[in-house]
Amino acid sequence: MPFFNKARHALTPGTRLLKYLTYAIGEILLVVIGILIAIGINSSNERSKQAERLQEDTRIVLQQMDRDLERVDTALIKINRARENYDVAFADVDTLDVVQKIKRLQVVLTITTEAPTLRLSPRVNALINNTALDNTSLSQTLSEVDLLYMSRLDYLTTIENVIQSEIVRNVHLLSDETSWFHKIATGNNVPIEELEIVRTDQYKNRAASLKVLYADNYGNELLKFRDEIAELRKKLSGLIQED
Repeated sequence: MPFFNKARHALTPGTRLLKYLTYAIGEILLVVIGILIAIGINSSNERSKQAERLQEDTRIVLQQMDRDLERVDTALIKINRARENYDVAFADVDTLDVVQKIKRLQVVLTITTEAPTLRLSPRVNALINNTALDNTSLSQTLSEVDLLYMSRLDYLTTIENVIQSEIVRNVHLLSDETSWFHKIATGNNVPIEELEIVRTDQYKNRAASLKVLYADNYGNELLKFRDEIAELRKKLSGLIQED
């Protein structure tokens, strides 16, 4: 019996240590699990907040795209009017009615000196650059919008600068080659007999050049840009409604 008592007392400290270690490890695991759960909840909340911010930022982008579409539509209306003016100016006089002949006299100078362009600011790009994007379809579509605006505005700006240069050249032509240009600057009417320059091949070529550059090339590019904006706007709007 004394032998077994000694053996029992010898095992007791080890047993207590094992129980303590088991308890301690269990406590540590509980703490770790609790931390992981808290981190998971926090991450989930943060993702939810990021998704909400992305939705709100996208709505702001959509509003700006709507404003841009309005400006593009206004510019296209002006270009369509310019096309009508070019058609009247280049038409055979004998084919025109009285109203068209009067309009011809009114636009014969403006077709070379007026070409309103868009000059759209890259506001959409700035908004998207300030948005925290992720790997969602919404973010990918915003990136498409960003790329569209960067490429299109860069190209349109190049054409707009060329158009502006052509207008300056045409104004210099009128101011250097005519004796009546000051009358236009002061708002006075120019007698028909003094408009001999508009019948010259040089002036007609200038008008034709601006027509191709502004009404045709620039107008077509602007229309294409408008359709692309509308398509991506519809896509963004649909993604927001899905979420």
